Amino acid sequence: MEPCKPTTREDIAPKFERIGDAGWADEITTLFHAYDAPLPTPCSETALSSVEDERGITLPSEYRLFMATLGPVAFGYAAMLPPLTTETSADVWFHDRLPQDIMDDLQNCLTVCDLGGSGDFLAVDLYTGACRLLDHTSATAPHAFESFSEFARWALVDLYVGHYGWPDESVEALVSSYKAELSPLRI
Repeated sequence: MEPCKPTTREDIAPKFERIGDAGWADEITTLFHAYDAPLPTPCSETALSSVEDERGITLPSEYRLFMATLGPVAFGYAAMLPPLTTETSADVWFHDRLPQDIMDDLQNCLTVCDLGGSGDFLAVDLYTGACRLLDHTSATAPHAFESFSEFARWALVDLYVGHYGWPDESVEALVSSYKAELSPLRI
């Protein structure tokens, strides 16, 4: 069944607030199927535990549940990294250009998402679950989202435009407006 063209904010805004809410995974899966976007294999408990054991960390609960349920999905612009390929954010390829205070903050962050293949990444704080943009151009790491759930809601609407979505300026404007409400950063 072909999806209906979205025309309002309510048409694109995810219904779930948090990863783990009733129906959150079904909503994402249904949207991926509607737009013929591929869904990867979910990460096994063994693989997730292996990452935690090898690195001596505990993955943030929302991120862990997302990976165990859906796996490293590609929303379009934002492509989740498989857990075994993640790295501490202090090891990001342009770490030597970051100021020391930012490097100190990133010690407790894990790089979990490639943003557009541009060399920028999304990092999640292992203790708070908050997300930061690792921006190689400006050599900064500003706070981007209060939680991984907020990031997932932001990234999910990319399915309505781009490769899988509607080639329509009105839909693109709708998605841009919604994304700007969730994060003031131009990601």
